[in-house]
Amino acid sequence: MSGIPVIAGTEQGTEAWLAARRCGIGGSEIAALMGANPYATPLDVWLAKTGMAGDGPIDSIPAEVGHVLEPFVARLWLAERPGWSIRKPPALLRHPDVEVAIASLDYVAERDDERIALEIKTTQQDWLDLPERVWWQAQWQLAVTGMDRAEVAVLVRNRELRIFDVEGDRDAQLAGLDEAYGFWRDYVLPQRMPDVDPVRDSAAINKLWTPTFDKEAELDADLVQRWRDLKASLAALKTDLEEAESRIKLAMAAATEGLVDGLPVLTWRPSKPRTSVDVDKLKRDGIYSAYVKQGEPVRSLRAVRRTGP
Repeated sequence: MSGIPVIAGTEQGTEAWLAARRCGIGGSEIAALMGANPYATPLDVWLAKTGMAGDGPIDSIPAEVGHVLEPFVARLWLAERPGWSIRKPPALLRHPDVEVAIASLDYVAERDDERIALEIKTTQQDWLDLPERVWWQAQWQLAVTGMDRAEVAVLVRNRELRIFDVEGDRDAQLAGLDEAYGFWRDYVLPQRMPDVDPVRDSAAINKLWTPTFDKEAELDADLVQRWRDLKASLAALKTDLEEAESRIKLAMAAATEGLVDGLPVLTWRPSKPRTSVDVDKLKRDGIYSAYVKQGEPVRSLRAVRRTGP
């Protein structure tokens, strides 16, 4: 990777790699800034880069499975690409001019004088087209490395290899670099929170502030009333749903399939028995405390019960 600054030579997923990754915008994050990642928002990126949140599910089971299967999928790709060779590049690279632009590549593939980025993916979904977030990840890798083309090798449902070709889009790359630089300058460095999406960021909102007890905030009366009305409507819908479900079950009795005009429309079948832990026995045996893991406190939004006039 001649001419491209290396900022972490360690293996992806290590503590050193995670620490280095916090110093810039990577390929998995640029899609969120460009509005192309359904699983992350600019607020998620900001929380991670300012140290207010973790680095995401790096050690999740799907991520671990993907890491384990990566060499296998790479071998499948090589079998489809005679004459090509692959090598592992340094774990983290930085754009030579835009310091906040960083990228981790799975492999660099080479044949004669041609060199491309090779991204490995595994999925349980049926990818007929490359998801936009992965397309942006590939464009980001090309922007950082200066290469012209990438291929994404995807193992679909552990059954089929699909290969997607990604040609470099210079306009998109420049737009991404500009967005990343501006985001770092305007939000990360001054630690100023970006705009929040009330729907997509609803989970993150619960973690933004440490509650200060007895602190008060003046609220918009119309907004509070709308919340009360929606809560009441939701409760009424829940009651209506429970009634409809009970009437259907009464009509089905011992049947496990329900029909309308002779066609199956729903099922009512036994599920697997729920497995639970006998907490009382653990306490009696004196080992309960050794296995208890306490989570973070959760703030709950509740209406205040008023008494009197």
